[in-house]
Parts: sequence; structure tokens; C-alpha cells
Amino acid sequence: MIRKGVKPNVCLVKEVNKAKGIFNTMAQSGVTPDVWIYNIMINGFCKVKMVDEALILFKEMRCRNIIPNVVTYNSLIDRLGKSGRTSLALKLVDEMHNRRLPPNIRCFMQKPSFGRVEDARNVFEDLLVKRYNLDVYTYTVIIQGLV
Repeated sequence: MIRKGVKPNVCLVKEVNKAKGIFNTMAQSGVTPDVWIYNIMINGFCKVKMVDEALILFKEMRCRNIIPNVVTYNSLIDRLGKSGRTSLALKLVDEMHNRRLPPNIRCFMQKPSFGRVEDARNVFEDLLVKRYNLDVYTYTVIIQGLV
């Protein structure tokens, strides 16, 4: 692809948009998307850095009373962290906690997720204050990020 002058991300965006078209057609045909279908779409948008589109779907699924699961939250939290939108990512972590979903904070705490050690440290401190159950992996990532 690169030899032909096509960037891989451009192709992925086209594929995600094609999937969104199928998603819309499916809904217009009376097929109600479930949490798994929303997760596929949200994760796809997150992978191609189209987090705002993913958030629109997240809002839509909640309006349809489709309950997000750990996969939904992790996709959004990871991309929001990588996009530097830590306050919204933290809001979703809190929402997970309030819904008694086990927060898989690993994607959120990875050093590359933020690109800035200070953001990761602030998130870590926030999680400690809120008494989240942190595991060895989370502590290891923070220590490695500070070294």
C-alpha cells in the first residue's frame, strides 16, 4: 500500500466508514444493534483515531438503553488517553467504577497512552485517592514511567 502512495490509516478510515454505512443500513432494516456490534464500531473508530465518532455511538447506545461493557469503556478510555483527553477518560473510569464494572486500567495506564508521564502520574494518584484496586501491573507501569 505504501509503495502505491496509499497510507494504511486512510484505508482503515475508509473501511470504518464502510462499516458505519452497513451499521446504518442494518438499523434502518429494523435490526437492532447490540452491545457487541456497538463495541466493534466504537473500537474501529478508536483505532483510526476518530474518537469523537466513537463517542457519538457511545451516547447513541446509551440512549437506546444498551448498556456499555468493559470492552466499550476500555476502547474509549484508551483512545481518549492517547488523544490527551484525560479528564474525559477519567470520567469514564469513574463511570465504570460506579457501575461496578471491573476497571481494566491497564490500557489507560500504559506509558504510550498519554505520551506524558505527568498525566499518567496524575491519573494514578486519582485512582489511589478513589481507592481503586490496583494490581502489580499498574504499579510496574507507573514505576517504569517515572524512571
